Amino acid sequence: MAIKLRKRLKHLRSRFRRFTSRKISNRLILTNVALGAIPLVVVGLFLVSLTEDTIETYVHQRNLETARRAGNDIALFLNKPFTILETSAFTQDIVSMTPLLQSNMINTLKKESELFNKLYVVNDSGKVLVTTRFGEEDSDLSEEPFFRQAMADSAYFSDVYFTGSRFPVMLISRPIKRYGKVAGALVAEIDLESIWSVVDSIHIGDTGLAFLLSEKGEVIAHPDKDQVLERRDFSDRDFYTNLRAGEEGFTTFTDTEVEQIAAYVPIMQPPWGVVVL
Repeated sequence: MAIKLRKRLKHLRSRFRRFTSRKISNRLILTNVALGAIPLVVVGLFLVSLTEDTIETYVHQRNLETARRAGNDIALFLNKPFTILETSAFTQDIVSMTPLLQSNMINTLKKESELFNKLYVVNDSGKVLVTTRFGEEDSDLSEEPFFRQAMADSAYFSDVYFTGSRFPVMLISRPIKRYGKVAGALVAEIDLESIWSVVDSIHIGDTGLAFLLSEKGEVIAHPDKDQVLERRDFSDRDFYTNLRAGEEGFTTFTDTEVEQIAAYVPIMQPPWGVVVL
């Protein structure tokens, strides 16, 4: 009887040791798995975060580069009529020409560049001497801001406005000098419809787009023409403030309850801004 009892106790101790051994082993396995998994989880989260940051940086830089290219295209587009007008105003003594020579000159300029809707020469009293637009001769433009600015020996860029056909145009003027003194102004109305084509051609993904802001923060060019005709105003946005300061960059803002990522680049002459979403 005693022998049988000792055998049973021995058997129980053996089973207990095996049970205890298996439990410790299981714990060790779980511990090792946990210790091995934690770094993997941490690394995984880090890589996800890094990937998100990399994608976001890529999107920002891509949009900013697109805005720069658009800004350069628009600046080059505008530089041509500005240069033609400035060169004509400073290299020819327009005021001393006969009306016939003046008329020939501005009509030649208009033919050489389709960007000119009309040109006219104004004397120092604000009277139109000659023009490419029939019926506007002898008009008194002395109260016009472009005339006043020209007489102050400064170039002038008007706000964008629309013709009766709803095409965007702007006025630019350059002072005409004679013997170092301002003697009048050479004025041109510039057709900006081609700028619409430049802006409309910018596509980023399925929904990305670009638009152009005036000095006042109003939309000049946009794929949605209603925003142009309604002169949608972005002057309350931070990126407009940065554009006015001549700064480029990117930011986020909420538009119609949707968060947008905007890249923006200033155009110096005239002081406009390109925004890419």
